[in-house]
Formats: sequence, C-alpha cells, structure tokens
Amino acid sequence: MSINRLVGERVFGWTVRESEDGDPPHWATNRDTPLARQYHSVPLDSGPHFDREIAAAWEVVEHLRKQRNDDGGRKYLVSMIDHTDSVEIVVEDFREGDSWLAVNESASLAICLAALRAVGVPEATIQEACK
Repeated sequence: MSINRLVGERVFGWTVRESEDGDPPHWATNRDTPLARQYHSVPLDSGPHFDREIAAAWEVVEHLRKQRNDDGGRKYLVSMIDHTDSVEIVVEDFREGDSWLAVNESASLAICLAALRAVGVPEATIQEACK
C-alpha cells in the first residue's frame, strides 16, 4: 500500500474501489469537500500525491486543523520547523497532550508521516508504505 493511499483512507476517510473489469482502482470519496469532489472516481495513480506535492500535503494539514474534539474544541495543532536540510512536522493533540513527529527532507512526506502517526496508523504499516 502506498503512502498516498494510506493518507486518503486513514486521514481523510476515503475508500478505494477495485475494478472488476481490469481498470485501475479509484477513489470513492464520501465527503463533501472540494478535495473529495475533485478526486472522486479518479484512479489512485492520478492523485492526489500527498507525499510529493506540497499543495496536496497542505490539504492534509488543513484537514487535521479542522478536526474537533467532542466538546467542539480543536483536536490538533500542526507545527512546522524548517531546518537547513530537513523539515520537522509536529502534530499535537490538544486534549490528550500526545504529539507525533516526522522529520524528512521533503516537507510533503514529513506532513504525511506525522499525520499518519497522529491518526494511529502503526509504524510498521507506515514504513512498509515508504518502501
């Protein structure tokens, strides 16, 4: 499974429809957002490329920032620190005090990794998708 598929499924809650007639699998986005409408029924390979396109990765950041706790308060704080040769992304849970970190030379990939950790994707699954 690719990082992009993991982000689509686990961060955004989209599903993937496998074709029975040999066509490539495609997104089945069940959310009413501009991003979901843009990619509904699009083959997985055609995007979004969260791991390498900063505009797509920024949609991940915006999605996390919009998440709310049961009491209506913000769930996540997303921070970015730009180092000389890498980018550090930290996702913090306001209520629980947990935080997840990703450092990578690619800001897009760092965003994906931190987001996947924040939503509870096991590290082994993330690492397998990075291969």
